[in-house]
Amino acid sequence: MRFKFINRKKTALPYNSFAEYYIGPEVDVKGDCQTDQDIYIDGTFKGSIDTSGLIELAKNSKVNADIKARTAIIEGYYSGKAVVSDELHITSCSTVNGNLQAPNLIIDKGAIVNSKITMERN
Repeated sequence: MRFKFINRKKTALPYNSFAEYYIGPEVDVKGDCQTDQDIYIDGTFKGSIDTSGLIELAKNSKVNADIKARTAIIEGYYSGKAVVSDELHITSCSTVNGNLQAPNLIIDKGAIVNSKITMERN
């Protein structure tokens, strides 16, 4: 199953204006996403996400997915395998479970991380 996001060029995002694609707080998505654009998730997502851009999981997000991205910022709940090619930032209000792989990792004080972490330089 493929999930296609609707491009938001005509409407402004209520939170972060950087992202080309946005999943709002009352949205529950199941599926697979492949894009080269930035993604902002403030709702629930289950499946897989593959982007050559940035992905941000907002404070109230609940994501159970395998993620492949250039950069990832996790502020909410995340469970799955994340492979990040540049930088992974886990903020103080996040809970992270699963396997994480990134060459650069930032974990803020207060974050809950129950993960296997692999760091290698490219």
